[in-house]
Amino acid sequence: FGPDILLSSDRSTHNVDFRTCSVAQLQTFDIPLKFTIDKTAIMHGLGCWFDVDFLGTQAHVTLTTSPESAGTHWYQCRLLLRQPIAVNATQTVSGNLHFIANSKISYTITMDLELDGTTI
Repeated sequence: FGPDILLSSDRSTHNVDFRTCSVAQLQTFDIPLKFTIDKTAIMHGLGCWFDVDFLGTQAHVTLTTSPESAGTHWYQCRLLLRQPIAVNATQTVSGNLHFIANSKISYTITMDLELDGTTI
């Protein structure tokens, strides 16, 4: 997807240092979220992508799958809400993504979101 469909310029991140992390730290983890909506729209879910920094002794190379960057054979991931919600500019959305490694060499992701200040 292109960056024009993003409803917020805020980003939530989760950093992993593969030199020091344990297998257990990769098997299950959480990514807390909080972002401010930039434009009034219908929110259908979250867009996710990754950046990888290769820190060599001679060079530093970053592989990114960000929608603002040139395409690669890797793509962004869309996490869809069961029911889209109307959001207004300046509202905030907060929540959590819970990742559990599964047998398909991937993750099962549970998404909990709230439209702050509402019952949604």
